[in-house]
Amino acid sequence: MGEKIDRLKTVENFVLKSFKKVNMDKRVKYFNRTLHWTGVLKPDASEALKIAALTYDIQDAFRQVSPFSSNHIKSTDSIDYHQKEGAKIIKRFLEESDFPDSIREKVYDIVAEHETGNGKEHVILRDADRINYFENVAIRRARASGMIPPERIKEEFQRMLNDIKTEQARQLAEPFYKKALGELTKK
Repeated sequence: MGEKIDRLKTVENFVLKSFKKVNMDKRVKYFNRTLHWTGVLKPDASEALKIAALTYDIQDAFRQVSPFSSNHIKSTDSIDYHQKEGAKIIKRFLEESDFPDSIREKVYDIVAEHETGNGKEHVILRDADRINYFENVAIRRARASGMIPPERIKEEFQRMLNDIKTEQARQLAEPFYKKALGELTKK
């Protein structure tokens, strides 16, 4: 048990170090919340799924264009690139850190399709990420709606809500969604 905790801490340190290099270390809190929601949705989550929950967006720390810039486009091509590159980055780190092959391969598989995969662990991770989005990002997006048209933010909220596949996750996300939507309609 202790070895698994140490391995998870090793991964968390890698994520923190990677995002610190690009002055985005606050993102690590977001990944920890995704890990939290993963545990809520699947209390017996595998070590590989927990690692994937901490690292699914690791590619953001290595990209040339910020995921928050106006030059960053969320197209199918960019999502596919983001998933595959992130999977390569974390797999390389896990290899260098002597993680077992079975964990490396499973983490690679989950991260490589975290936005588009339909396997059980892909769905759990995506649902956890969407709950986290509504808990931590949506309210800020709503409050910053002077910069982005409210209709566009509403569309984003709806798309993210529609991405949630399980009823349990939808119920967990709904109060956060309603709060953010209420904040948006105040404008």
